[in-house]
Amino acid sequence: MGGPLNVNDLITHRSDRSGVEELSLTIHKFPASAWSSFTPERDAYTFWYRPRTEKGRTWVTVPELGLSHHHVSRSHLLISPPSLPVHGEQEQAEGTVANFSFDSRFFEALAGQMGLSEIILKRHWHHFFAIDQRIEALCRLLMEETEDQCPNGPLYFEPLARALALRVLGSVRDQHSRGLRTATVSPGVRHAVLRLEADFADEISLAELASMAQMSRSHFAVMFRQFTGYTPHQYLLLVRLNHARKLIAQDNPALSLAEIAAASGFCDQAHLSRHFRSFFGTTPAAFRSQHSILEAGASALSGRTSGGKVARSANIDTGRFRVP
Repeated sequence: MGGPLNVNDLITHRSDRSGVEELSLTIHKFPASAWSSFTPERDAYTFWYRPRTEKGRTWVTVPELGLSHHHVSRSHLLISPPSLPVHGEQEQAEGTVANFSFDSRFFEALAGQMGLSEIILKRHWHHFFAIDQRIEALCRLLMEETEDQCPNGPLYFEPLARALALRVLGSVRDQHSRGLRTATVSPGVRHAVLRLEADFADEISLAELASMAQMSRSHFAVMFRQFTGYTPHQYLLLVRLNHARKLIAQDNPALSLAEIAAASGFCDQAHLSRHFRSFFGTTPAAFRSQHSILEAGASALSGRTSGGKVARSANIDTGRFRVP
């Protein structure tokens, strides 16, 4: 993919003339394949939006949130909290991309009015949300105004910015409500999930998990999918892939990919590579190489100073799928 891109060099339009400080909008023109690093210039809650269905693939890495090579799409966009570097990678995904950055005081004030302060102010908070029709319309209107050099000023731009922030926070509220509902799931299913995460390298049958949960196999399968969104087999595969990815990211040359495959519960390196490529869009070998480049970029970013203070180092922990 070549060297890292400076996203500021790709800006085609800015919302500077809107006269609104609550939302900063920049429109970028990205090439087909690239990787880049982005750090908000000010405290902001940020997400990236494409005004069309993406034909290629895009991933984000936010080391301090424990997100490594996470696939994003219009149905799965990341909104990240203030002051966190975001690394992006894309393949055959050229086109217009907009960055929406909400001022933290503005966003947190709205969250407080919606009773969400305790949620978004948690350490390492982040949120994935989908582009629905209202968010789509608001994003497009704000982009059109920005591309026209914001001729209508704050009287037009500010209400749209507020409506977009409220809609995104509504998604946060809905996700939190769903999380509270799933928290009432049977303790037996929780134990099964923890068993899969602890003994992922072993062969664990559906019958064994159902027995642990004291359910029939069919009922257990339904309850497990309701709680995790995956079948037991899919979940086990994801845990194994996540563990393999963590070992690869450690960049320990003493561990071969074949040894990592065995330690993660895969039959052999080919078995790992097939599923790794299917899920992450790249091979384990390519990911090891790409991760080394990203780590070098992250080190360069963390080495920069602000007011003479050294940025804190990233704390990467991608070992487990967390149970609510």
